[in-house]
Amino acid sequence: MESLALRPKGSYIFEADWISLYTLTKHWVSDLTFYGDDLKFIHHLLNKFYVWIFDEERSVEGAKIGRTLESLNLRREALFLQTQEHLTHLSDLIEDPFKYDAHVFRSEHAVLEEEIAHFVKDFRDCKKDTLELTKHSLGSEAFMEQLNA
Repeated sequence: MESLALRPKGSYIFEADWISLYTLTKHWVSDLTFYGDDLKFIHHLLNKFYVWIFDEERSVEGAKIGRTLESLNLRREALFLQTQEHLTHLSDLIEDPFKYDAHVFRSEHAVLEEEIAHFVKDFRDCKKDTLELTKHSLGSEAFMEQLNA
């Protein structure tokens, strides 16, 4: 899976101190918040220009994108909650390093990172598909005539 580019490659998760992992996790929370805003914007864009985007030839593609956006939003919400909980556990570990099994916790951290990376990849793919669909539809003559009217 591609790196999130917020940490060095290799065994960083198993060697980093708790504060470094806390900082990395705070970045994840921020990123997931941003993706939530971006998903809302894309959904609004599709609703605003529904008539022009989802014509007869693109309705199946549009419906697929709509379902994907809904799924991505649900995944993002679940990841956000997991990341918030993970952040709380990291705070606990900073205060008391013996509160959790460190190796198990670090393994869970790595799994969470992978899940976020998969989400980011799927989000980017969906956004690309959405922009391609809107580019073709909103660049059509019918749309331009209506816009100029």
